[in-house]
Amino acid sequence: MVSYQEVKRILKETNNKRGHSPKAIEQFQKVTNNFMVTLAKEIERGMTKEIGRGSRVKKIHVESALGRVLGIWED
Repeated sequence: MVSYQEVKRILKETNNKRGHSPKAIEQFQKVTNNFMVTLAKEIERGMTKEIGRGSRVKKIHVESALGRVLGIWED
């Protein structure tokens, strides 16, 4: 899970003049965590081999899964 402090830092980076309520930070943290779990599951769904040669997750697998999750890429 992305830490509360990390979420706060990320939100502050985009506009350091804006304040964020604790509830907003917690919601962003929850959504971010759910997105990461969804992406990880999509990466696994797209893998063709469980173990052995050719089973390592590579950059293309992450990019492809991200595209599918965002609805911009179909395999």
